[in-house]
Amino acid sequence: MLYIVLSGIFLHWELRQFSAIFVLMGVVAGLAGGMGWRGTSEQFAEGFRRLALAAIVVGFARAISVVLRSGLILDTIANALFSPLRHLSLSQSAIMMFISESTLAFPMPSESGRAMMSLPVMIPIADLLGLSRQIVVNVYQYSGLVSGLITPTAGALLAMLAIAGVSYGKWLRFVAVPFALLFTLAVAATVIGVKLGIQ
Repeated sequence: MLYIVLSGIFLHWELRQFSAIFVLMGVVAGLAGGMGWRGTSEQFAEGFRRLALAAIVVGFARAISVVLRSGLILDTIANALFSPLRHLSLSQSAIMMFISESTLAFPMPSESGRAMMSLPVMIPIADLLGLSRQIVVNVYQYSGLVSGLITPTAGALLAMLAIAGVSYGKWLRFVAVPFALLFTLAVAATVIGVKLGIQ
């Protein structure tokens, strides 16, 4: 991991180089774990199978983003979303963006897919409002952290609940207070970021 970090800093590695190193690490780990070439390749195939759906979702989201951008539809959407926000303060606008991003996580639980769909719209809105783009990124990160606790369409959450034998309703009752606290903390951090003028 240290080699990867140093290579990214000093050798300016990109995603292709990082991917090659992680594939190599997976092969070495499989062989060192006594799985042999066949077992290692089968585990790689299983990993690809699990990632297939996520890759399709990201691909669809990317296709939507390209169509919206190429058809100049994003500008229209951004302007429509900007109109109700122009009468709000920057802090209130950032909070509304946070709530919108958190709500979007329910139909789009994929973090990367949601980023492809929402950020191309939210960033122009922030520019129109005079809101820092860093705040938009923070809002996106906070929304993923908060909504990930309760999103019923999130595969990882449902898988963990199934393995633990906990119903979704029981989980909601258990996580209600931590969710409320985390939501409040995210809103407070967003407001503080706006007030400090984080760039």
